[in-house]
Amino acid sequence: MVWQCNHKFEGQKCTTPHFSEDEIRKLFVKAVNQLVDCKKEILSLYSEIADTKFSTEEQEKTLTVLSFEIQSAEQQIQDCIEENAAAALNQSEYTARYDELTDRYDSLKTKYEKLAVKVHENQCRKEQLLSFLRWLERTSLITEFDENIWNLMLDDVIVHSKSDVVFIFNNGSEISVSL
Repeated sequence: MVWQCNHKFEGQKCTTPHFSEDEIRKLFVKAVNQLVDCKKEILSLYSEIADTKFSTEEQEKTLTVLSFEIQSAEQQIQDCIEENAAAALNQSEYTARYDELTDRYDSLKTKYEKLAVKVHENQCRKEQLLSFLRWLERTSLITEFDENIWNLMLDDVIVHSKSDVVFIFNNGSEISVSL
Protein backbone atom coordinates (compact mmCIF):
# COMPACT_ATOMS: atom_id res chain seq x y z
CA MET A 1 0.00 0.00 0.00
CA VAL A 2 1.21 3.49 -0.80
CA TRP A 3 0.29 6.44 1.36
CA GLN A 4 1.30 9.90 0.27
CA CYS A 5 1.20 13.33 1.76
CA ASN A 6 -1.21 15.70 0.03
CA HIS A 7 1.55 18.34 -0.08
CA LYS A 8 4.17 16.04 -1.61
CA PHE A 9 3.83 17.53 -5.08
CA GLU A 10 3.21 21.14 -4.06
CA GLY A 11 6.85 21.88 -3.30
CA GLN A 12 6.23 21.78 0.46
CA LYS A 13 8.00 19.50 2.89
CA CYS A 14 5.55 16.91 4.13
CA THR A 15 5.14 16.90 7.90
CA THR A 16 2.72 13.99 8.05
CA PRO A 17 4.12 11.20 10.24
CA HIS A 18 5.05 7.82 8.84
CA PHE A 19 2.71 4.92 9.61
CA SER A 20 3.36 1.28 8.96
CA GLU A 21 0.63 -0.83 7.45
CA ASP A 22 0.27 -2.63 10.78
CA GLU A 23 -0.23 0.69 12.62
CA ILE A 24 -2.89 1.79 10.14
CA ARG A 25 -4.66 -1.55 10.56
CA LYS A 26 -4.63 -1.23 14.36
CA LEU A 27 -6.02 2.29 14.11
CA PHE A 28 -8.72 1.08 11.74
CA VAL A 29 -9.76 -1.65 14.19
CA LYS A 30 -10.00 1.02 16.92
CA ALA A 31 -12.12 3.24 14.68
CA VAL A 32 -14.48 0.41 13.69
CA ASN A 33 -14.91 -0.57 17.34
CA GLN A 34 -15.68 3.03 18.30
CA LEU A 35 -18.30 3.03 15.57
CA VAL A 36 -19.74 -0.28 16.80
CA ASP A 37 -19.77 1.02 20.40
CA CYS A 38 -22.20 3.77 19.40
CA LYS A 39 -24.10 1.77 16.79
CA LYS A 40 -27.45 2.08 18.60
CA GLU A 41 -27.31 5.88 18.30
CA ILE A 42 -26.02 5.75 14.72
CA LEU A 43 -28.71 3.28 13.64
CA SER A 44 -31.42 5.37 15.25
CA LEU A 45 -30.21 8.66 13.80
CA TYR A 46 -29.41 7.52 10.26
CA SER A 47 -32.43 5.25 9.90
CA GLU A 48 -34.67 8.22 10.59
CA ILE A 49 -32.98 10.55 8.13
CA ALA A 50 -32.20 8.08 5.32
CA ASP A 51 -35.60 8.43 3.70
CA THR A 52 -35.86 12.19 4.05
CA LYS A 53 -32.25 13.16 3.27
CA PHE A 54 -32.07 10.96 0.20
CA SER A 55 -35.66 11.33 -0.98
CA THR A 56 -35.94 11.70 -4.73
CA GLU A 57 -39.72 11.99 -4.81
CA GLU A 58 -39.85 15.67 -5.83
CA GLN A 59 -37.03 15.24 -8.33
CA GLU A 60 -38.81 12.24 -9.86
CA LYS A 61 -42.00 14.32 -10.22
CA THR A 62 -39.94 16.98 -12.00
CA LEU A 63 -38.47 14.30 -14.27
CA THR A 64 -41.99 13.19 -15.18
CA VAL A 65 -43.00 16.77 -16.04
CA LEU A 66 -39.80 17.25 -18.06
CA SER A 67 -40.45 13.99 -19.89
CA PHE A 68 -43.89 15.19 -20.97
CA GLU A 69 -42.43 18.55 -22.02
CA ILE A 70 -39.75 16.76 -24.06
CA GLN A 71 -42.40 14.65 -25.79
CA SER A 72 -44.41 17.79 -26.51
CA ALA A 73 -41.32 19.52 -27.93
CA GLU A 74 -40.60 16.47 -30.11
CA GLN A 75 -44.16 16.56 -31.43
CA GLN A 76 -43.95 20.29 -32.13
CA ILE A 77 -40.72 19.75 -34.08
CA GLN A 78 -42.33 16.92 -36.04
CA ASP A 79 -45.42 19.07 -36.76
CA CYS A 80 -43.17 21.92 -37.90
CA ILE A 81 -41.30 19.60 -40.29
CA GLU A 82 -44.55 18.13 -41.66
CA GLU A 83 -46.06 21.60 -42.14
CA ASN A 84 -42.97 22.68 -44.09
CA ALA A 85 -43.15 19.54 -46.25
CA ALA A 86 -46.87 19.99 -46.96
CA ALA A 87 -46.93 23.68 -47.86
CA ALA A 88 -44.63 26.29 -49.26
CA LEU A 89 -43.44 28.30 -46.26
CA ASN A 90 -41.06 31.17 -45.95
CA GLN A 91 -37.85 29.22 -45.30
CA SER A 92 -36.24 31.83 -43.05
CA GLU A 93 -39.40 31.86 -40.87
CA TYR A 94 -39.46 28.06 -40.89
CA THR A 95 -35.77 27.86 -39.97
CA ALA A 96 -36.22 30.38 -37.14
CA ARG A 97 -39.22 28.42 -35.78
CA TYR A 98 -37.44 25.09 -36.19
CA ASP A 99 -34.30 26.40 -34.44
CA GLU A 100 -36.40 27.78 -31.58
CA LEU A 101 -38.16 24.43 -31.13
CA THR A 102 -34.94 22.41 -31.25
CA ASP A 103 -33.25 24.80 -28.81
CA ARG A 104 -36.17 24.30 -26.40
CA TYR A 105 -35.95 20.54 -26.89
CA ASP A 106 -32.18 20.53 -26.28
CA SER A 107 -32.59 22.64 -23.17
CA LEU A 108 -35.28 20.36 -21.76
CA LYS A 109 -33.24 17.26 -22.60
CA THR A 110 -30.16 18.70 -20.85
CA LYS A 111 -32.20 19.57 -17.73
CA TYR A 112 -33.70 16.10 -17.74
CA GLU A 113 -30.33 14.35 -18.08
CA LYS A 114 -28.69 16.43 -15.33
CA LEU A 115 -31.58 15.82 -12.95
CA ALA A 116 -31.66 12.10 -13.79
CA VAL A 117 -27.96 11.89 -12.85
CA LYS A 118 -28.66 13.65 -9.53
CA VAL A 119 -31.55 11.28 -8.80
CA HIS A 120 -29.36 8.27 -9.58
CA GLU A 121 -26.50 9.58 -7.41
CA ASN A 122 -28.90 10.25 -4.53
CA GLN A 123 -30.39 6.77 -4.83
CA CYS A 124 -26.88 5.28 -4.82
CA ARG A 125 -25.91 7.28 -1.71
CA LYS A 126 -29.09 6.13 0.02
CA GLU A 127 -28.36 2.50 -0.86
CA GLN A 128 -24.77 2.91 0.32
CA LEU A 129 -26.02 4.32 3.63
CA LEU A 130 -28.60 1.56 4.06
CA SER A 131 -25.95 -1.03 3.25
CA PHE A 132 -23.70 0.53 5.87
CA LEU A 133 -26.52 0.47 8.43
CA ARG A 134 -27.28 -3.20 7.69
CA TRP A 135 -23.60 -4.01 8.12
CA LEU A 136 -23.37 -2.02 11.37
CA GLU A 137 -26.52 -3.65 12.75
CA ARG A 138 -25.09 -7.15 12.47
CA THR A 139 -21.49 -6.30 13.42
CA SER A 140 -19.93 -6.63 16.83
CA LEU A 141 -16.52 -5.52 18.01
CA ILE A 142 -13.68 -6.76 15.83
CA THR A 143 -10.35 -8.01 17.10
CA GLU A 144 -8.36 -7.89 13.90
CA PHE A 145 -8.20 -5.99 10.66
CA ASP A 146 -10.78 -7.01 8.07
CA GLU A 147 -9.97 -5.98 4.52
CA ASN A 148 -13.62 -6.43 3.46
CA ILE A 149 -14.77 -3.90 6.05
CA TRP A 150 -12.00 -1.54 4.93
CA ASN A 151 -13.02 -1.79 1.26
CA LEU A 152 -16.77 -1.68 1.78
CA MET A 153 -17.21 0.77 4.62
CA LEU A 154 -14.33 3.24 4.55
CA ASP A 155 -14.45 6.41 2.48
CA ASP A 156 -11.27 8.19 3.53
CA VAL A 157 -8.46 8.41 6.10
CA ILE A 158 -6.99 11.75 7.10
CA VAL A 159 -3.73 11.80 9.05
CA HIS A 160 -3.14 14.99 10.97
CA SER A 161 -0.57 13.57 13.39
CA LYS A 162 0.22 10.31 15.22
CA SER A 163 -2.32 11.36 17.82
CA ASP A 164 -4.99 12.51 15.37
CA VAL A 165 -6.05 10.13 12.60
CA VAL A 166 -9.59 10.49 11.27
CA PHE A 167 -11.40 7.60 9.57
CA ILE A 168 -14.38 8.70 7.49
CA PHE A 169 -16.92 5.97 6.87
CA ASN A 170 -19.38 5.74 3.98
CA ASN A 171 -22.26 7.03 6.10
CA GLY A 172 -20.32 10.20 6.83
CA SER A 173 -19.32 9.19 10.35
CA GLU A 174 -15.90 10.49 11.30
CA ILE A 175 -13.99 8.64 13.99
CA SER A 176 -10.76 10.09 15.42
CA VAL A 177 -8.22 7.68 16.83
CA SER A 178 -4.58 7.76 17.89
CA LEU A 179 -1.78 5.28 18.49
